[in-house]
Amino acid sequence: MLGLNIFVLLKPSEELYRDIYVYSFILPSLGRISERWEYGYTLGRVFAVLYFSEKPLDLNEIAQQVGCSVSSVSLQLGRLG
Repeated sequence: MLGLNIFVLLKPSEELYRDIYVYSFILPSLGRISERWEYGYTLGRVFAVLYFSEKPLDLNEIAQQVGCSVSSVSLQLGRLG
């Protein structure tokens, strides 16, 4: 029982694998692309969170997923609008 893989207990789904891929690869990549085009790293990450979200998100949820403050997310949403 000690050597049991935690993923066997969790029974990972396609959504879990998609979330891991999005948060470990897509968000940082879109952040770097956005930064390269002089829009800023955070703007790219906010866009990616909104684009890949399956439901509407409020500022607190976006800030938590992006890893920055609510005020920063609010400024970036203004730039996207």
